[in-house]
Amino acid sequence: MKKEPQTSMNLYRTSENNTSIKLSINQMLKLATIDSIRQEIGECIAVIISDIGVKTMPDKYAQKRIIYYLLSYYRDFSIQEIRLAFELALVGKVQVDVEHYQSFDIRYLSRILNAFRLYRNEQNQRLITNQPIKLEPISEKEKQKIEIKYYKSLEKAYEYYEATGIFNISIHWLAYNQLLEIGLLEINDNDWIRFIRKAEIDYKTHLEHSQNIEHKEILKKFERVKHTYPNELSRIRNIAKKIALQDFFRKLKNTNKNLNELFKKIGIYE
Repeated sequence: MKKEPQTSMNLYRTSENNTSIKLSINQMLKLATIDSIRQEIGECIAVIISDIGVKTMPDKYAQKRIIYYLLSYYRDFSIQEIRLAFELALVGKVQVDVEHYQSFDIRYLSRILNAFRLYRNEQNQRLITNQPIKLEPISEKEKQKIEIKYYKSLEKAYEYYEATGIFNISIHWLAYNQLLEIGLLEINDNDWIRFIRKAEIDYKTHLEHSQNIEHKEILKKFERVKHTYPNELSRIRNIAKKIALQDFFRKLKNTNKNLNELFKKIGIYE
């Protein structure tokens, strides 16, 4: 069984109307290791930097400080929301100065996220604290409740797929790894090679249709840079995981299997 590193959610865009699973960083830390969350945040930041047009990545120390601030002060955000914050700021839906002067630092990050937090407060009509959220010890019972809630969300995503044919899970790495962990998803080496090859084609097609100048540069040297990590290689792996999950859903639908019954059979629900 092929287990890939936990990586990223939706590769290209986060829709404001996305109805798929949204776990805050605080919730994700109860289901995954902090190192995998750090990697996930790092890849998210790399995509944001590309989107906003900063030409130079922060150095390794600056990246670590950015991740520290997100883990300390923005755990109430999901990773999708971090990306959505910059997306809505860029299109003017969140009122904030988006000029970065070719510098992506903690101050700039905080300015965008704090503005988005106010926007989110207005949208949700609820108060969200701006203080660091401490990760309290979690009981096994509470962890089980969170996991069951997550699996119920997967069931809803599958029911939506059955009814519409639309695949709507954005945290692909978490769903992929969770289903592997419980033995419901089985990926052998040949499967993984097939998914990676399909992902390369899909990613290259995306680059070909993109108007982003950076994407055009990647396309020119695609066969070489597709092997770089964590940028192009991780993006291709992300797509491969999405393809693997789509394949899993398609097989379930074709065999008329019920995801709830499968979860019960392997002991997810007592």
